[in-house]
Amino acid sequence: MKKVYLIFVAALMIIIGCMPVTKPTEKVENNNSGIEENNSGIWKILYFVDEFQEPTEEGYITTTIKGTFSNDFAQDYKLEVDFIITSPEAVDIKFYEYDHVLKKIESKVSYKVLVKDAKEEKHTLSAYHNYDRLSFNTSESKKMYDILAQGGTIKFNITGSYSFSNSKSGEYIFTINNADGLENTYNKLTGNPEKSENDLSSSTKDEDFKTFIQKFTSDEEFQLSRIEFPLGYADSKEEWEFLDANDIFEGTSKKEPYTWGRSDEEIFFIGKFSKDSDNKYHYTRMFVLHSDSEPDDDFYELGFGLSFTKIDGEWMLTEIIYGE
Repeated sequence: MKKVYLIFVAALMIIIGCMPVTKPTEKVENNNSGIEENNSGIWKILYFVDEFQEPTEEGYITTTIKGTFSNDFAQDYKLEVDFIITSPEAVDIKFYEYDHVLKKIESKVSYKVLVKDAKEEKHTLSAYHNYDRLSFNTSESKKMYDILAQGGTIKFNITGSYSFSNSKSGEYIFTINNADGLENTYNKLTGNPEKSENDLSSSTKDEDFKTFIQKFTSDEEFQLSRIEFPLGYADSKEEWEFLDANDIFEGTSKKEPYTWGRSDEEIFFIGKFSKDSDNKYHYTRMFVLHSDSEPDDDFYELGFGLSFTKIDGEWMLTEIIYGE
């Protein structure tokens, strides 16, 4: 009987040893240890899903970090933070509080992001409410990406303040113990080899402003890619109205009759670019009400003003001001 049992056990072990091993499909928890895997470190690539919950071709880089949060009702509670990086110009952060329940970011709160990089240098950035996450505009995203790309230990202290008072809505503290591998991961996501600063063409480093404006006012997709949201009345691409060459121009536009005044009155617009520095241009468009009989009484009013700033060699629309 004992011999039969031993034969059975041996046969069972052989069968188990021949069975295929199935890789688990559930999410593996990030232990934030900084152990590198395929030169990506703690960073991994995932893909957005469509309305059928099927993966699309649009990927992003992410990692999950543990930390603590405090507010009027909690002190040093457990926190999980997800980074969502679709490009160096688009970095978002999502918070999970109270046993992984998603925190819905409050719209009436402004967020100050204090970061200490691997060189012990402190950086102060700002983020804005974007439904369920904190988002950084283009220039702030690039700053954040560059800090993360340095690798090493990076510490965060994020505080939210109500716009109508000085009281804090919450404080979020967390540390990335080893951020190495972000650049390698981004190169895998884009399928591009690593590029050094010397590899960038002079046209990218020193983009001509006149050429930029011509494309900015003729290509709607390009225009959206060169706006630093939130911007004045438009907080997102969805709220933006395309500005073409009829809106942004140099000189005087066609005169039009002013039907609400005297018969000799007419209106026209004056567009003017002014160079503040090699990295800063301003544009203003004035509304002018002119009368042939009383030319000294011309009425001028600001239509709108734009500020363009060169960031990492590329011109960006960074501010818009509308007249009354």
